[in-house]
Amino acid sequence: MKILLTSSLIVSFLCSCGKQVTIKRENFPLPEDVEIVQNIEPGVYTKDLVMVTGHGPKTFNSLIIDENSSATAVMYLFSGLVNYDPTNQSFTPALAKSWEISADNLSYKLNLRKGVKWSDGEPFTADDVIFTFDAIFDERYPNRMKSDLIIDGKPLGYRKVDDYTVEFYTSKPYAPFINYIGDVYILPKHKLYESYKDGSFQKQWTLETAINTPAEIVGTGPYCIKEFLPAERIVYKPNPHYWKADINGKRLPYIDALVYKYVSDFNTELALFSTGQTAVSALPARDLPWVSKAAAKYNFSIFERGPSALIAFFWFNMKPGKNEKGEYYVEPYKLKWFQDKRFRQAILHGVNREGIIQATMLGHGEPLNSVISPANKKWYNPNVLKYDYDPQKARTLLEEIGFKINDKGMFEDQFGHPIEFDFLIFEGANNALITGIQENLKNLGVIVNLTYMDFATVIDKTANTFRYECSIMGMGSAGSDTGDPAGSKAIYKSNGRLHLWDPEQKTPATEWEAEIDKLFDLQEQEMDEAKRVALVYKIQEIFSEELPLLFLITPEVFVGISNGWKNIKLASMSIPLWNIDELWRKNK
Repeated sequence: MKILLTSSLIVSFLCSCGKQVTIKRENFPLPEDVEIVQNIEPGVYTKDLVMVTGHGPKTFNSLIIDENSSATAVMYLFSGLVNYDPTNQSFTPALAKSWEISADNLSYKLNLRKGVKWSDGEPFTADDVIFTFDAIFDERYPNRMKSDLIIDGKPLGYRKVDDYTVEFYTSKPYAPFINYIGDVYILPKHKLYESYKDGSFQKQWTLETAINTPAEIVGTGPYCIKEFLPAERIVYKPNPHYWKADINGKRLPYIDALVYKYVSDFNTELALFSTGQTAVSALPARDLPWVSKAAAKYNFSIFERGPSALIAFFWFNMKPGKNEKGEYYVEPYKLKWFQDKRFRQAILHGVNREGIIQATMLGHGEPLNSVISPANKKWYNPNVLKYDYDPQKARTLLEEIGFKINDKGMFEDQFGHPIEFDFLIFEGANNALITGIQENLKNLGVIVNLTYMDFATVIDKTANTFRYECSIMGMGSAGSDTGDPAGSKAIYKSNGRLHLWDPEQKTPATEWEAEIDKLFDLQEQEMDEAKRVALVYKIQEIFSEELPLLFLITPEVFVGISNGWKNIKLASMSIPLWNIDELWRKNK
């Protein structure tokens, strides 16, 4: 079905960035296989939406991105073969309008949308898909996606069936396949093939490209780059060939100019939002009282999105042995403590997480009890072990190991070593949380020495040199952006680089780690989702029993959004305005 827009629309306005911006909407036919979005309120074209982010991108080449600022910048420019709907944690068609899985679960045939064009008007075909995966697996171009697409030690297979059909195949059944395919942005062969061939592919689509010739950055996402000023702002304009429309045949997106301002710190972001200068902002619980007072004056509302998808934890270094200088990674007597799960359980029982929530979050949060956040409803196991604040239980566990209280009121082991450890912390961490842990454990009879270092040094010590005793981290819920646990294989598997307490083991160091390895492999091959979830539940139960990560707090997440926007769909497992192409409001 082909639907034509009936008129050309040119919009000129003074956007919130203070500069006159002209956006021209062109009159191109919708593609044959246009996606007609059904579950939204049809709207009108809207002047602008202004948001804030902390840092500008380092590149616009999606294949080489390895940090969040660039990922945020390109997410509006490109499309994948499948989309993810965070409201119900399901996958939906994107550049692939449908897919079929073979009876043996070893091949996937994806049927591409016909008539889709790149933002420069060139046709999108299976050749672009094959080109993208050729680039991912080319040894000349290291990238973060390749490792996710090596299954059972073998690269993902793929081939072109015809111009609008591609087939992928695996050496064994692989349940997270659609999840991983959805993470790959498809790139335009007609723009990048020559650089791919001559070896300069990774030098393409730099910041200079975005500044001087933004039209050269070609995608199939809802937006193109209108203007990019590093350290100041980026302005996006609608992709005139975008492949989605509403039920009235109006091509999406509705917003004429999507503007991101770059600011130096979160306090500035919050100040801009609370005075009506931007459309959306995350709101820490501690700031709710004063921000709420500005809501009526500046016409915005505050929404609770539920628990955070992030997980926060601290852990003990359990790496045995010595480095090349003959230095122990951890002193043997302390390593013995750390490797005893009763020690780890006692330490967590000694931390008053509820008290910290009351003191630092005004009560808006809950203790975290699993390696998966409760925000990740599909995969979270609510029946894992809980470690309530119980100093007496903590003392009992420590005494069971053989520790005793000395004449100073502190615990020591049978050789007279006090329970004392260095806590390595990156600068900028939540000080109230850290000092709360320190004070709680001091009251228990455990000495915690705080050592602050810059983030890069902390990462080097915990991931490379391993000369530390305890550290703290927060990361996305142990799964990919979709929540699928397969996205965090590096945490779960004993040979993973993010298996923080003892990474990259040649063979599992303990029986419980071997059991997690086994369960993880089984869930990757289990195509029945209910059975797969049950296996992931078992993995979480082992984590909660063994406590290699000592889980901290899940804050409740709040967001402020200016009033009047239609089709807002909040979900705790996504950014607030994840469906930016569907948003609109009446122009003032």
